[in-house]
Amino acid sequence: MKIYIAASYPRRKEALALANQLDGVVSRWVFLEDTGPMEHRAVRDMEDIKRADVMIQFTGDGLSHGGRHAELGLMLPKPVFLIGPREQVMHYHPSVRTTDDIFRSLQDIKL
Repeated sequence: MKIYIAASYPRRKEALALANQLDGVVSRWVFLEDTGPMEHRAVRDMEDIKRADVMIQFTGDGLSHGGRHAELGLMLPKPVFLIGPREQVMHYHPSVRTTDDIFRSLQDIKL
């Protein structure tokens, strides 16, 4: 299973800690210090999202901006798991689930 992790950049360390516990993480932004042009980052992230089977999205940081909101829309209708509360209308899509145990949630999905 290929997993894309979406989070606001200030939560990158949390995303990296989770990524290091999972197999199949394809979100390169988590592992790299982003220093290149935004155009390259956007293309890279789109490639990673297209390869993913499932998305894990960190929410609850109070930020209303960021690429993670657009990434969610690009991922649907594939499975999406929220770590945190629902924050916007797309979080109520039938493919989106909240979870307190991401490891169990990933085991339970059927692709």
